[in-house]
Amino acid sequence: MSQYFVFANLDKKEYIEPRGGIKLRDLCTETANAILPYLLADGEKDGTPLMTSTSSEKVKGEKLKNGWKVLKEGKMIDGKYWILEKTTRFFGRWSGDRIVVAGDYGHTKIFDLVMGEKEHGWKDITEEAYKEFYEFLGFEPEGDYHDIISKVLNAVNRG
Repeated sequence: MSQYFVFANLDKKEYIEPRGGIKLRDLCTETANAILPYLLADGEKDGTPLMTSTSSEKVKGEKLKNGWKVLKEGKMIDGKYWILEKTTRFFGRWSGDRIVVAGDYGHTKIFDLVMGEKEHGWKDITEEAYKEFYEFLGFEPEGDYHDIISKVLNAVNRG
């Protein structure tokens, strides 16, 4: 029998059940587990799909209705421009916290504490965090993300 793992934030008492497989080999090789860098990011969203700019009032208005906020506004010769930032809950959320990849055979018994979440106050953020993460990657929210990632990786590997 193999050991199974979860990503656990000891400071926030939150955990994620990895979507890319829960065995150690899966954690190390599956793209879906790249959610950890997203959660642990310590920096600005600049250069990511979480930021954009526009000089169109209409585009700005549509973005603001869909979870974006104005980060900066400026003037141009023939109008204004806006730099917009996607409002997120999970980008960098775990930065600076104590994070453990907790296994069910672990000597610290963190896995057991996490899986006994209700009695120990742990919160499962798997669904919400993955939804935002896959939106960041550009996948449709209704899609089967694991299948999409597998298809993309297979296509890349075939070359």
